[in-house]
Amino acid sequence: GFFPVFLEKKVGISDVVDVTLEMEEGKYFVAESPGDKDFKRGNELFQAGNYQEAAQAYQEAINKEPGEPIYYNNLGISHTKLGKYEEAIQVFKKMLEIQPESVSANKSLGQIYGLQKNFAEALPYFTKGAELSPNDPDAFYDLGACLMNTQDFAKAQEAFSRVKEIKPDYAKAYYQLGMIYVNQNKKAEAIQNLEKFLELAPNDPDASIAKQVLEYLKSSGNN
Repeated sequence: GFFPVFLEKKVGISDVVDVTLEMEEGKYFVAESPGDKDFKRGNELFQAGNYQEAAQAYQEAINKEPGEPIYYNNLGISHTKLGKYEEAIQVFKKMLEIQPESVSANKSLGQIYGLQKNFAEALPYFTKGAELSPNDPDAFYDLGACLMNTQDFAKAQEAFSRVKEIKPDYAKAYYQLGMIYVNQNKKAEAIQNLEKFLELAPNDPDASIAKQVLEYLKSSGNN
């Protein structure tokens, strides 16, 4: 007799969070909702890798229950898997109309625009994602990476520094900060961050670049 709702809350692996839910009675669906069967079918198809058929099932669920944001979320992900980025963008924007504070919709839009190399369009969504998830290192890393691509290195530095504050062993944040400091000709800071990056992720694909940069920095003396 209670209405199902879709809520988002990101919780770290080691975090312990207390949650209190208050149910509200109303004239809602007692059993499954109108789009639930299509939604479940879509999930099964998605898990099997049948993204096109999954998208069709999610669309059918939306047609029957257009106010349910999770249907749009899964449809958007299916379109993204299929490389249909424009369709995915429209779906996630519709999801934001229903649920403006959705972390997943903002993050997905930022990532899709990023895949299209449209970093100016991606930036507000990554910014909103970090605002909605102030303790999520991934949100700030995505924001920092986007800011790097828009040439706003000062704000990118702030974002990557925030990543380190939240998660001190987030290796890639040290790499990005190290490269920023190299461009700022701050040798000591660059060396410190790149060495920490290699300590945390010696087998990272960027490790060879970090080693080369460190070798140059250390061989260049005080110049």
